[in-house]
Amino acid sequence: MLRAAALPGGLLLALAACDKPTVPGGPIALCSAQSGLSLRAAKVQAAGNHGPVPATAEEAATINACLERAGAPAIARTVTVAVPTPEREGAGLFTEGAGYRGSSLVEVTIAPAPAAATTYVKPATGKLPLPSTFPLLPGDAELWPTLTRAEQERALMFLQDGSTIRASLRTD
Repeated sequence: MLRAAALPGGLLLALAACDKPTVPGGPIALCSAQSGLSLRAAKVQAAGNHGPVPATAEEAATINACLERAGAPAIARTVTVAVPTPEREGAGLFTEGAGYRGSSLVEVTIAPAPAAATTYVKPATGKLPLPSTFPLLPGDAELWPTLTRAEQERALMFLQDGSTIRASLRTD
């Protein structure tokens, strides 16, 4: 939607309205705020400490879950980004509202959330262990022990080529 307004002197001012407001800093900033990292970073900065504030493992897990809910990819590597500090919380915590100047930016470092620990399952005699170094589909862990040794070896070759266990079971 585009709106226009005439200004004195014949100038035309056009304003474009967005369907939804943009979030300063994008999804990472929004998720950082929801996890509490932005507020904690603002407190660290106000205390005189400068430099990026590292996210805790719990904050990183909360941020990644938030990003996935928003349809954005989870953080796969350590990143340092500038996020806006909370405006209202910042004013109340540091200045009790006096001299409020708005939000500022603070750098935070977010590492990928640690992967859930996997337990080793000893394969049955004559079978191969589950190939956990390859991306697996849901249900592959349950399917793997039901395969014969020959089917497991064939599936492993398919996985090495970037295919799937189920594709290895199809006959032409």
